[in-house]
Amino acid sequence: MAIAPPLPVNSMVELGDLDVQVRESLRARRVKIAIVSPGQIRVTVPMGFPTAEVPLILAANRPWLERNLPKMPGAHPQMLALAAIAEEWRLTLGFPRQEHYPELHLPHRDEVIPWLRRKAEVQLVPILHQVSQETGLSFQKATVRHQKTRWASCSGQGHISLNCKLLFLPPADLRYVLIHELCHTVHLNHSANFWALVASFLPDYRDRDRAVRQAWQYVPPWLGWR
Repeated sequence: MAIAPPLPVNSMVELGDLDVQVRESLRARRVKIAIVSPGQIRVTVPMGFPTAEVPLILAANRPWLERNLPKMPGAHPQMLALAAIAEEWRLTLGFPRQEHYPELHLPHRDEVIPWLRRKAEVQLVPILHQVSQETGLSFQKATVRHQKTRWASCSGQGHISLNCKLLFLPPADLRYVLIHELCHTVHLNHSANFWALVASFLPDYRDRDRAVRQAWQYVPPWLGWR
């Protein structure tokens, strides 16, 4: 029986339909597999680990790879640019990389949206409270949801719902959306009185409204819009 040759460390090799990088780590206590981009895998192993075993390990984990690789289309970003709060996160599904950006390390792509919702609750809701104080327009309750085509909404009871995708908008567009919804606590319509109230806070509201109507372009395609 032939002995498989060891795989080179810190270089990319082709294994079937996958590009695989094997990386040794002093901190690693076991083998870790990470999907870093469509068709590209990083395998982190402890120092001195026999890399000839990596193909066997990948074969054993093939069902997991097949479940997760299709969920990372080419449009899936490696970076999450949250313009509204001036943060950038490197997205890695698997073992984290030590680079200049804060690392978002999630075991599965399905965890990204829950993370965005939690991030929006921590970051966007306080901004809503701040804008509420600045404008003198109060609301009863704020919640964060993941919606496909609506940035935010306001109920007749003064409950404001924010879309976690607002995190991707430029700050000026975010501010317009928040003021727009706060004005709905006074006028639950788009009457002349409503727009007059919006204009009292944002004289350029027409420009901002046009910008927000096109702001879906800031949302990563894999998150979906329209």
